[in-house]
Amino acid sequence: MSDESPLIRSLRAAVAAAPEGVPLRPQFAELLLAEGRHDEAGPQATVVPQHAPGDEAVRDLTARAVQRNGVR
Repeated sequence: MSDESPLIRSLRAAVAAAPEGVPLRPQFAELLLAEGRHDEAGPQATVVPQHAPGDEAVRDLTARAVQRNGVR
């Protein structure tokens, strides 16, 4: 993925190194959405609600990521 920004590469590596690192996933998903990488943002965003089920911002992020990915 040579067209990735250094920030995406860094967050991707951090998430891979700490899969349970929930605080990084929303940031990573938001960045992916902002860069139009909807197919990648969806899976990142859908992991977070499992660990923060009552977080409204997480629910919003997940809904946006899934919607933009075309999953209904």
